[in-house]
Amino acid sequence: MKETKPQPCPNIALVHGDAKPGNFAFVGDEVSAVFDWEMTDVGDPLTDIGWMELLWMQPVGITSHEAAPSVDEFIDRYEALSGIKTQNRRWYRAMNAYKMAVICLIGAMLFYEGASDDMKLWSPPAAPTS
Repeated sequence: MKETKPQPCPNIALVHGDAKPGNFAFVGDEVSAVFDWEMTDVGDPLTDIGWMELLWMQPVGITSHEAAPSVDEFIDRYEALSGIKTQNRRWYRAMNAYKMAVICLIGAMLFYEGASDDMKLWSPPAAPTS
């Protein structure tokens, strides 16, 4: 992945780190509040686009809502409103898939060590292979 890393977006922005509909409050079509700031950073705004696009690919979630735009409609609107051209989308999705895997592994570890009782972190143990 390091060998294929694109040049960062020339625009530097506040990057939320967990941008998804559940972390925004709306009044009509306008965002009225933003929640869940613990992964926020200043940097390449395309990292948030990669995260959103990865979430769009999940079977249940953003795309399961009848009013959800397609990912291409979302990207078109983002580009129109931000003036930022999305590029290297596959790379940003891959980077965020790695981030998601790390988050899931840490969550599972916290659950199994008893540091969390959040059932969304639980997964059944793998069946023995022999």
